[in-house]
Amino acid sequence: MQKTIKEAFEAFDIRGEFDCAKRCGNGNINNTYHITAREEGVLHNYIFQRINTSVFTEPDKLMHNLVRVVNHHRGALAKCGVEDLHKRVLTVFTTRRGDYFYTDSSGNCWRCHLFIDGKTHESLDDPEKLFNVAYAYGSFISHMEDFEEDLHETIPNFHDGRWRLRQLEQASREDRAGRLASVQDWVDFIFENSSDLISLQEKIDSGIIPIRITHNDAKINNVILDRDTGRPLCVIDLDTVMKGSVLFDFGDMIRSAANTVSEESPELSCSASLDIKRFESLLEGFMQAGSDVLVSSEIEHINQATRLLSLMIGTRFLTDYLNGDVYFKIRWEDHNLTRALNNLHLYKSIKNQSDQIDKLIRKYAPACRLA
Repeated sequence: MQKTIKEAFEAFDIRGEFDCAKRCGNGNINNTYHITAREEGVLHNYIFQRINTSVFTEPDKLMHNLVRVVNHHRGALAKCGVEDLHKRVLTVFTTRRGDYFYTDSSGNCWRCHLFIDGKTHESLDDPEKLFNVAYAYGSFISHMEDFEEDLHETIPNFHDGRWRLRQLEQASREDRAGRLASVQDWVDFIFENSSDLISLQEKIDSGIIPIRITHNDAKINNVILDRDTGRPLCVIDLDTVMKGSVLFDFGDMIRSAANTVSEESPELSCSASLDIKRFESLLEGFMQAGSDVLVSSEIEHINQATRLLSLMIGTRFLTDYLNGDVYFKIRWEDHNLTRALNNLHLYKSIKNQSDQIDKLIRKYAPACRLA
């Protein structure tokens, strides 16, 4: 892999000579590497990502989206007087031929951006840092409010619950890996609660809930925080930035940051639940940063969105488990089942705390303009 990465490194128009590559991050789709390069005794740091072209089948369109969003975000931050822009937004490099991605001799697709020295978290208990993660996502939504360029749909039907139900139905019918009998109760559970997967999308389609440019993968580990102060630096992993609902971003942030158990934990899957104190910190941060653009119909559906994303991603993990683990990267045989159960137990917990969630929404939600 070092040889392959070096080939990609030499294709990009960046400073220094290749020194070493270290795997970093734990993304479920792409592979990410921290690259160091030397130039007259000075170290330069870059991030290289090998794009999973089985998922992102048109990397040219993916990079078209990413570059335009990054450029717009940089301009918005500059207008606000932000000075450390190299830390606050991705700096994307081109190849020596002027392209934003490179396909190596083995067919691997690579992109490169400047390394941002900060810290990402898989979980947090610190209320201030949770607030800052949410503030970063709320700010991102706010800065995208006046974005007017067309973006490609990098993954069709990404948050369409009806589509995810059809995928689960097909996976159950085909039962390619012979696993259906062991998880039939959970498949039934998802279909029994299918109204949560369907109704929000129907309101989006009807125009009740507005469409915006959103992140669409707003997990806790996609925000870089300052190592010393904990302040938010940069929102990363922009592969799925496209038109969508802010509610999906909020729900994904909650399921990844307010869950008492990591979705990766095989030991405690049955105890996954919503930590209401973490939820409050996240809600406050998101509202404080994004309240200038949110409208009343979005506020009214925050509670539903909070539980929707745990049910949706649980459905996606269970579908992949039934299909034989062909989409998400796994590290053990039942890894996708573990992820599914953690999210589905979280969904149950969120439903049980619906009244408390409503009280907090009333506490922190501003008086929003009408849609």
